[in-house]
Amino acid sequence: MVPATRSTAGCLCATLAERRVRAGVGRPNLRHMLDASIAAVANAYVSWGNGKSSLEVETFKAESSRIFEMIKTGDPDKAAVNLQFLIDTGLVPNKTLLSISTYLKTRKHGQGISLPAEEFLKLKTRYKD
Repeated sequence: MVPATRSTAGCLCATLAERRVRAGVGRPNLRHMLDASIAAVANAYVSWGNGKSSLEVETFKAESSRIFEMIKTGDPDKAAVNLQFLIDTGLVPNKTLLSISTYLKTRKHGQGISLPAEEFLKLKTRYKD
């Protein structure tokens, strides 16, 4: 084997560098930077979508909880007064507001939805045995 001289060593380095560039090894090229940018934009979009969905779910939970607490009276008339309070104070969104308003307009006195009051449930379970 012939010892490498300065000129042959320079040629070997240039050949290796050309092979690395062709193989995509070494400096990142435009394609790699574009791929990374697309991935970053896609991740940002997915994160935004997850955040929006989480907010919608939490809003629905809060709204449902408010309505359930208002009808836990054991009396349909008192539940109707409480629901009207939610409407008057603006604590329900427009979509639900229409449904509750329609219900309250068509409800007959003494009839309608109500859930047992918590005190009643506690007494019922205490004296059950």
